[in-house]
Amino acid sequence: MNSKLPEWYFQELEQIQSNFDERQVDLALPRALKLYEQYQTFDANKLLVHALLLNGEDDVAVSYLTDFEHQYQVNTALITDVLNTLLTHHAFVLGWQLNYKLDLQKDDIIETAEQSYQLSNAKKIAGLTRKVSSVGTLALEEQSVVLKQAKYLPLSSYRVAVQLVLQDPDVWQPVKSDVLQTLKLAGVTGSIIVTGKFQSTGAVKLATIPTDIQGPVFQQIKEVLWKKVGAIDPVQWQIAEKELFLQSAYLYPNADQIIQDPDVWAELLVQKLRGERPVTTDESAEKLLNVQDQLDQKIHEDLGF
Repeated sequence: MNSKLPEWYFQELEQIQSNFDERQVDLALPRALKLYEQYQTFDANKLLVHALLLNGEDDVAVSYLTDFEHQYQVNTALITDVLNTLLTHHAFVLGWQLNYKLDLQKDDIIETAEQSYQLSNAKKIAGLTRKVSSVGTLALEEQSVVLKQAKYLPLSSYRVAVQLVLQDPDVWQPVKSDVLQTLKLAGVTGSIIVTGKFQSTGAVKLATIPTDIQGPVFQQIKEVLWKKVGAIDPVQWQIAEKELFLQSAYLYPNADQIIQDPDVWAELLVQKLRGERPVTTDESAEKLLNVQDQLDQKIHEDLGF
C-alpha cells in the first residue's frame, strides 16, 4: 500500500502532525480534510478525526471514524483515547453511540463520567433539558441546533427531553427522525411514541427500526433513479438526491411500510423531475402518488418550496 502512495502524502502526514505539536489546529484541520479527500487511508483518517475532536466537531469526528471501524476496534489505546476525549467534551450521547457501534463494552466508563458530570452540573443539565423539551417553539433551523446541543446531555436526560420532542406537533419531522436515529445509534431499546403526519399510531420499537434514515427502501429507489436520471443528467440527479433526502427524513422510520413498491415510487419521481404529471396504472401506484403529493405539500408548508 505504501509503495503506491506519493511522497507528498507522507509529507502531509508529517506536516499535520507538526501542526498538532505546535497547537495549530486551524492549520491541521483543512490539511487533514484535503488529504483524506484524496487518500482514504487509516493514517489520514486518524489525523482527521483527531483534528475534528480538537476543533470541537465531535459528531463529525465520530462520523469519519466509522469509515475504519475494524481498525479502531482492534486499536484499544486509540479508541479509548477517542472515547475519553468525547467524555471530556461531555459528548455523552456520542460516546454511547461509539460504544454501541464498535461494541467497545465501555458502559461503566461512560456511566461513571455521566455521574460525575451530573453531580456538579445539575442546574446546567436541567436548563438544557427544558430547552430541548420546548424546542417546538423555535424556528426550524434553530430546532436542529438545539438537538445537536442535546447530545451533550447524559443519555438518561436526553431520553427524558426527547420524549416530549417526539410528540410535539410543532417540531419539524426531520428533527424527530434525527432524534429517533440518535437513540437507535446509542443502543437504546424499548418503545417510544412519535407523532406526525407520516408516523404510525402505535409506539415505535427502537430495536426494529432501520439504523439509517435512508434505509434499504430508499437505497433501492436511489439505484433506480441513478440509472434513469443520474447517469444522464447530473443537475437533475442533484435535485433528485435532495428530494430523496427530504422524503426519507419525513417517512423515517416507516418508509418500508409506506413504500410498498420502491420501483414504482422511483418511476413516479422520474416523471415529476421531467416536469410531467405522473401517470398511474393501478390502485397501488395511485396510492403511492397520493403519499408523494402529501409529502410535497408538507415540505412546501414547512420550507416554503
